[in-house]
Amino acid sequence: MLGLETERNSAFSLRYFNRDGSETQFCGNGILCAAQWIHETGDRRNPIEFRWGGARYKVWMVKGRAQAELPQARNVELDMHLQLGGVVSYVVIGVPHVVTFEDELEHIDVNRLGRKIRSDPSLSPEGANVDFCQVVGSDRIRVRTYERGVESETLSCGSGAAAAFYIAHRRGMVGDRVKVSAPAAKTTISVDRGQMVFEGKPVLVYSGVLEQP
Repeated sequence: MLGLETERNSAFSLRYFNRDGSETQFCGNGILCAAQWIHETGDRRNPIEFRWGGARYKVWMVKGRAQAELPQARNVELDMHLQLGGVVSYVVIGVPHVVTFEDELEHIDVNRLGRKIRSDPSLSPEGANVDFCQVVGSDRIRVRTYERGVESETLSCGSGAAAAFYIAHRRGMVGDRVKVSAPAAKTTISVDRGQMVFEGKPVLVYSGVLEQP
């Protein structure tokens, strides 16, 4: 669930809650959806500025698509040795992510392996989202993500796509602009002078009114 609040300085404040009720400090898909919704309600400011977890992000609307600044990558470990075995990559892009590279994704048991890696003592106490990544070419990658807080595979994870891109880019496996395919979304991530940008077009599925008792 995404909470949106207008601030006095004309920026917007965002909060995001996982299925288990925990609050997370960033959601790539969430910031795109918030910007798209603001734009579709008739607010034509461009860029749209958000405050989230003590940081500020700008989102530009370009030809009906949202282009969002992403958090700077932190705590990067290209080769992290898990206590339960195996070597993965680790990066925090707003939230912590483990990235593994696979030859194919169709037969990966994302829930079983993701749950095991997410709970590895090396990642304690926060844990991490787990992104299984397949590099298809220098301008295309595929990603499946196990998300903490949801504790299951999700159909699309924006920060997961960014984490996969960042690690693949650092390893020289992809170029500066890449199309990312998840089970339910196709997005684009690029980097220019150290700033990553996440681009996509969220689609309004339904609208309604939530009545609280």
